[in-house]
Amino acid sequence: MAELSPEAQVKLLRVLQEREVQPVGATRPIPVDLRVVCATHANLEALVEAGSFRSDLYARLSGVSFRLPKLAERREDLGILVPALLRRISGGQGISFEREALWAIALYSWPRNIRELEQALAAAVAWAQDGVVALSHLPPALTQVSGAQSLSEGEELQMALQKSLRSHRGNVSATAREMGKARVQIRRWCKRFGIDPASYR
Repeated sequence: MAELSPEAQVKLLRVLQEREVQPVGATRPIPVDLRVVCATHANLEALVEAGSFRSDLYARLSGVSFRLPKLAERREDLGILVPALLRRISGGQGISFEREALWAIALYSWPRNIRELEQALAAAVAWAQDGVVALSHLPPALTQVSGAQSLSEGEELQMALQKSLRSHRGNVSATAREMGKARVQIRRWCKRFGIDPASYR
């Protein structure tokens, strides 16, 4: 959205205001009923202040806004994203990971977010002809960060806690039973790792 040229911004604004478009080759416009859903990596408010994005267009588009955190800020989502992406990439072929490869995926910061994750998995699947992804099948950026190191005890505990909370939709009692701990201990761990169980519901 932020990359729209000034001319394209004017055209989009006109469509939103007039609720009509004129198809190529047509002699008259036709009415349209539409809602716009868009995404951008840029700060549109800052671009409006700088004069590179029209304030009237921004006003038309900014009804409901959501900020999607970077993948590095929601590592617990890897447990959902990786299987979902693998199903699309592998076409249903069974793919498994060696422990070191899983560590590398978990430890990497993913600065280019889900696009980078998807490409890394696609490359790994292509290299892993036997269906088992090893550390050597991952892009160099991941293997350098990992250094073939294991997760610390705290990181393993955090991942196990997040996995259990996710499977039990944030139910602390069910998580406590699965992990064999008291509810108060689960609460302590949640506080330690900055986890809000309600966010998994």
